[in-house]
Amino acid sequence: MTYAEIRHAIGKLTRLKRLLLGKAVFPSRCEAFNNMMIHLAIHCRHLCESDIQARTEGLDTGLLALSTLDNLESIAFLAMDLSTHGVMALAKFPRLRHLTLYGNKQPELQHELEELKQTHPQLKVSWRDL
Repeated sequence: MTYAEIRHAIGKLTRLKRLLLGKAVFPSRCEAFNNMMIHLAIHCRHLCESDIQARTEGLDTGLLALSTLDNLESIAFLAMDLSTHGVMALAKFPRLRHLTLYGNKQPELQHELEELKQTHPQLKVSWRDL
């Protein structure tokens, strides 16, 4: 499935509540990923869970787009794609309760993640192998 086909399909899924993008399915280019996240934010307002297992660039900008979704409570993605700016974007999610990070713990993000948990006490952060 091409990026255009995925984007077109998502545009029709206005009641989508759970999205799982596997490793081999998702385009990894930064622009394609950000466009996909913007498309999700515009068309899938009921999305409450997102699990992105693909390696992607531009996660921080994509997270900013998703932060406009009022119902998103659970999000998962590769830890290696997250930066301190991405952690700050996570702070904007109004109802985020579960954050799952795939891969090895990133020591450089520990401080920011601890601060995020302090400002969002309902947030549970877990690490998983992919």
